[in-house]
Amino acid sequence: MNKSLVKRSQPLKIAQLFSVFILGLILVGSPASRLHAEQTKVDDVSAIVSVTVNINSAPVDELAEALLGVGINKAQAIVEYRDQNGPFTDKNQLLNVKGIGEATLRKNSSVIMLK
Repeated sequence: MNKSLVKRSQPLKIAQLFSVFILGLILVGSPASRLHAEQTKVDDVSAIVSVTVNINSAPVDELAEALLGVGINKAQAIVEYRDQNGPFTDKNQLLNVKGIGEATLRKNSSVIMLK
Protein backbone atom coordinates (compact mmCIF):
# COMPACT_ATOMS: atom_id res chain seq x y z
CA MET A 1 0.00 0.00 0.00
CA ASN A 2 1.23 3.47 -0.80
CA LYS A 3 2.40 5.23 2.41
CA SER A 4 1.47 8.66 1.09
CA LEU A 5 -2.20 7.59 0.84
CA VAL A 6 -2.22 6.41 4.45
CA LYS A 7 -0.83 9.71 5.68
CA ARG A 8 -3.39 11.73 3.71
CA SER A 9 -6.39 9.68 4.88
CA GLN A 10 -5.74 10.41 8.57
CA PRO A 11 -6.44 14.16 8.31
CA LEU A 12 -9.49 13.38 6.22
CA LYS A 13 -10.95 11.14 8.95
CA ILE A 14 -10.37 13.84 11.55
CA ALA A 15 -12.06 16.40 9.30
CA GLN A 16 -15.02 14.06 8.81
CA LEU A 17 -15.38 13.49 12.55
CA PHE A 18 -15.17 17.21 13.17
CA SER A 19 -17.91 17.81 10.58
CA VAL A 20 -20.17 15.26 12.24
CA PHE A 21 -19.51 16.88 15.62
CA ILE A 22 -20.40 20.34 14.30
CA LEU A 23 -23.57 18.99 12.66
CA GLY A 24 -24.57 17.45 15.98
CA LEU A 25 -24.10 20.78 17.75
CA ILE A 26 -26.23 22.52 15.13
CA LEU A 27 -29.01 19.97 15.51
CA VAL A 28 -28.97 20.15 19.30
CA GLY A 29 -29.43 23.93 19.15
CA SER A 30 -32.17 23.80 16.53
CA PRO A 31 -35.66 25.19 17.25
CA ALA A 32 -37.10 21.69 16.82
CA SER A 33 -34.94 20.30 19.62
CA ARG A 34 -35.85 23.22 21.90
CA LEU A 35 -39.53 22.63 21.18
CA HIS A 36 -39.10 18.98 22.13
CA ALA A 37 -37.33 19.99 25.34
CA GLU A 38 -40.14 22.42 26.25
CA GLN A 39 -42.76 19.75 25.52
CA THR A 40 -40.89 17.32 27.75
CA LYS A 41 -40.95 19.86 30.59
CA VAL A 42 -44.71 20.29 30.16
CA ASP A 43 -45.23 16.52 30.13
CA ASP A 44 -43.10 16.14 33.28
CA VAL A 45 -45.13 18.81 35.10
CA SER A 46 -48.39 17.19 33.98
CA ALA A 47 -47.24 13.86 35.36
CA ILE A 48 -46.29 15.44 38.67
CA VAL A 49 -49.59 17.32 39.00
CA SER A 50 -51.64 14.16 38.43
CA VAL A 51 -50.06 12.56 41.53
CA THR A 52 -51.60 13.28 44.92
CA VAL A 53 -50.23 12.69 48.37
CA ASN A 54 -52.06 12.47 51.68
CA ILE A 55 -49.98 14.54 54.08
CA ASN A 56 -51.75 12.94 57.03
CA SER A 57 -50.74 9.37 56.23
CA ALA A 58 -47.85 9.35 53.75
CA PRO A 59 -44.48 8.15 55.02
CA VAL A 60 -41.36 10.30 54.74
CA ASP A 61 -40.12 8.82 51.46
CA GLU A 62 -43.50 9.24 49.76
CA LEU A 63 -43.74 12.89 50.85
CA ALA A 64 -40.23 13.60 49.61
CA GLU A 65 -40.96 12.00 46.26
CA ALA A 66 -44.38 13.57 45.67
CA LEU A 67 -43.79 17.14 46.86
CA LEU A 68 -41.71 19.57 44.80
CA GLY A 69 -38.96 21.24 46.80
CA VAL A 70 -39.36 18.78 49.68
CA GLY A 71 -36.49 16.44 50.37
CA ILE A 72 -36.06 13.84 53.07
CA ASN A 73 -35.36 16.40 55.83
CA LYS A 74 -38.45 18.52 55.13
CA ALA A 75 -40.56 15.41 54.71
CA GLN A 76 -39.31 14.19 58.10
CA ALA A 77 -40.27 17.57 59.59
CA ILE A 78 -43.80 17.18 58.16
CA VAL A 79 -44.17 13.74 59.73
CA GLU A 80 -42.80 14.96 63.08
CA TYR A 81 -45.18 17.94 63.04
CA ARG A 82 -48.23 15.74 62.40
CA ASP A 83 -47.08 13.26 65.08
CA GLN A 84 -46.83 16.08 67.63
CA ASN A 85 -49.90 18.11 66.57
CA GLY A 86 -52.28 15.58 65.09
CA PRO A 87 -53.52 15.41 61.52
CA PHE A 88 -53.50 18.45 59.27
CA THR A 89 -56.96 19.94 58.87
CA ASP A 90 -55.90 22.63 56.37
CA LYS A 91 -53.12 22.75 53.78
CA ASN A 92 -51.98 26.10 55.18
CA GLN A 93 -50.91 24.36 58.39
CA LEU A 94 -47.88 23.16 56.45
CA LEU A 95 -46.56 26.70 56.85
CA ASN A 96 -46.03 25.83 60.53
CA VAL A 97 -43.52 23.15 59.54
CA LYS A 98 -39.91 24.33 59.62
CA GLY A 99 -38.59 24.68 56.07
CA ILE A 100 -41.99 24.85 54.37
CA GLY A 101 -42.75 28.29 53.02
CA GLU A 102 -45.45 29.84 50.91
CA ALA A 103 -43.64 29.06 47.64
CA THR A 104 -43.41 25.36 48.50
CA LEU A 105 -47.05 25.28 49.55
CA ARG A 106 -48.13 27.06 46.38
CA LYS A 107 -46.13 24.66 44.14
CA ASN A 108 -47.70 21.63 45.82
CA SER A 109 -51.19 22.81 46.67
CA SER A 110 -52.84 20.83 43.86
CA VAL A 111 -51.26 17.52 44.90
CA ILE A 112 -51.85 17.74 48.67
CA MET A 113 -54.70 15.74 50.13
CA LEU A 114 -55.82 15.80 53.75
CA LYS A 115 -57.87 12.57 53.91
